[in-house]
Amino acid sequence: MRKTMVYLEEEQFALLKQKARQQGQSMAELIREAIRRYLKSDKTRIDYFSFVGIGQGPKGEAASEHAEEILKDLLGRRAKA
Repeated sequence: MRKTMVYLEEEQFALLKQKARQQGQSMAELIREAIRRYLKSDKTRIDYFSFVGIGQGPKGEAASEHAEEILKDLLGRRAKA
C-alpha cells in the first residue's frame, strides 16, 4: 500500500468524516473503497471478448464459431498500428 495525499473541499471532508464515524471505518478506508468502485466501473477499457457470439464473423458465419481466429486478427492489426 502507498501513502498519498488528497485535497478535499471543506464540505467533502466534513461529510466523509461523518460517514466514516457512522460506519465505524476510517476515512482512508472509505476513500479506497470509492476509488476501487470507480476503477471497477471504468468503461473505457476494451473487452476484446465482449463481441463473441453477438454477430456475424467476417465470412458471414457466427462470430462465436471463429472467435479465436477473429481475435488474433484484430489483435495483430492493433499491434501493427
